[in-house]
Amino acid sequence: MAKALVVEYDNCTGCGLCVMLCPFAHAGEFNPARSRIRLARVPEEGTIIPNVCYQCAAPAPCIESCPTDAITRNDTTGALIIDYELCTSCEACISACPYDNILQDPQTGDIIKCDFCGGDPECVKYCAYDVLRFVEADEAALARVEAIKQEISKLLATGTVR
Repeated sequence: MAKALVVEYDNCTGCGLCVMLCPFAHAGEFNPARSRIRLARVPEEGTIIPNVCYQCAAPAPCIESCPTDAITRNDTTGALIIDYELCTSCEACISACPYDNILQDPQTGDIIKCDFCGGDPECVKYCAYDVLRFVEADEAALARVEAIKQEISKLLATGTVR
């Protein structure tokens, strides 16, 4: 069964450990500019929301926008993954993502997004406050993911995220 990365942002302290661990797992360095996780801050509300790829259900906007079919779903993990042999870094997927969760690596120019670390997310392992959980994609987990997606969409639309 596929899994989901669930964010319990009410628990987030903004420590940034997830932002640092992600590029270490993927690129071997603690560089937040290369992270697939960003912290969306809403200063007026004192809210911090870890913004991660929500692995959208079909039709996923990133898959639909990719002219080279470089983005596919991993059948085992459920993650949308990028085939770098096919990806031309055209940035169509970046523009298509409604949650601002596909990025370009500032050092390599590669398009990057969460891939669940191959099914064992490092960010989840080290999150001290159970903000990030990797769970079976049951109805409750998917409902929580949808709630976070709606919150992120609202914040992006109003421009209150920093």
